[in-house]
Amino acid sequence: MDIYFLLLFWSWISAVVFYKDGRFYFQDVAMKKIYLGLNFIPLGLVMAARDVHVGSDTLMYINVYKETCEAEFDWSFVGYPNSLEIGFRALNKCLSFISVDENFFILAISVLLMWGIATFFFRMSANVCASTYLFIGLGFYTEMYNTMRQQLALVIICICIQYLINGQRAKWLLGIICAMSFHLISAIFIVLYPLIKITKTKFRLMIVLPWLGVILIYFLTPMLIDMFVETKYIIYFAMEKENGPWGDIMRIILFFGALAICYWNRRKIERYYTKEEIICLGMLVYYGAMLAFAALFAPGLYRLTQYFTIFICVFLPNVLRLLSVSKILVYCMIFIFVPIVLHRLLTVNISTLQYMLFF
Repeated sequence: MDIYFLLLFWSWISAVVFYKDGRFYFQDVAMKKIYLGLNFIPLGLVMAARDVHVGSDTLMYINVYKETCEAEFDWSFVGYPNSLEIGFRALNKCLSFISVDENFFILAISVLLMWGIATFFFRMSANVCASTYLFIGLGFYTEMYNTMRQQLALVIICICIQYLINGQRAKWLLGIICAMSFHLISAIFIVLYPLIKITKTKFRLMIVLPWLGVILIYFLTPMLIDMFVETKYIIYFAMEKENGPWGDIMRIILFFGALAICYWNRRKIERYYTKEEIICLGMLVYYGAMLAFAALFAPGLYRLTQYFTIFICVFLPNVLRLLSVSKILVYCMIFIFVPIVLHRLLTVNISTLQYMLFF
């Protein structure tokens, strides 16, 4: 597990590239590119060099890759092999024209994932150093070793989120469809469509309705367990009992804390960010916190939670950018708090994230 902590602390130490004339210039475009290169190239290489047994379903997707290489392409949206979506199968087929080697497949997926997240941070984050630190320390990086299709869909959503903020309806819907071609559940992002033209009524409804959903989930959890008992998703209920909720609880505290900081400083924030930008990112974090809370008693929701919680990596640095003295205190707390969360997440997932090289 030491490799993950080395990457975490390198993300903090390498922030020295922003230091010039006695201060840090996190908005320097050239320095942002250098920093992201210094961090996401190692992140991609470490991910690419892993053994096939690192990650809960890496080996399964390698077998899918081999089957796709050998089979005729199935043009149905969800088809052979393994009833997977067409976008993922098409990507597999295209990669197979270059090489059928399993290590090449992992390398290609790793490059796509890390390039996508780096692009997302470059476009959306006011402090790519803090974003990268949160990305690694809160476990989003290690989550990308698992659930390969979902992570590819998530990267597409992250890159396309600017279309939602800018009110570009067609491009946002096209991005969702593209993400759905890798992981059908990403259709959930259609619920964010009302944010394109937000009103007070829409905003209040989008705040209140998730709580009703949490209440329903709480009372329906036994029924949900019965529904999932004959499927592979029962594993998420079993894992929650084994792992315990403390890692998720610490993340939930951070999410609601970030939202509270945003609310207390809303006047200042409104002067620097558009209403659409801060509401959109804030609502994504809010939904992530709500889903993470609901997942405490309905662990099957954890997969859905992953789609929203990653936006904390951009939301929190963007909010903290505008604070003065309190910013230093919050960053100090994050510097201490985040490694604790990472240690907890790695400890409870040691069977799937114990790092090994492929050679």
